Amino acid sequence: MPFFGQTGRAYETIPDWLLGNRKWRLLAELAEADGARSVQTLAELARCSEPTAYEFVRALRPTQAVDKSSDGYVLNAENELATALLGLVRALQPYASEGVSRPPRPRA
Repeated sequence: MPFFGQTGRAYETIPDWLLGNRKWRLLAELAEADGARSVQTLAELARCSEPTAYEFVRALRPTQAVDKSSDGYVLNAENELATALLGLVRALQPYASEGVSRPPRPRA
């Protein structure tokens, strides 16, 4: 039987489960941004480390879904992938606090 530590299994929302909690939070922050956000700001808002935030935008750069400016990173509104990711964020937003339904585990 898996051991989830002293606090038990973490509460996972539907977006967390689909995308991983850090990736979901980073994507949501990029999608909701009014303008470019620095890696440091993204990391603070998404509650993750700066290297994690940097790796996230670095992975998207070859797709041209993100643009880098002197102020930071922003989703490229003219990119098909960025548009799809923005649509995904909007579609998942109503479920951002809804937990994943899991059957109870039998206790030994």
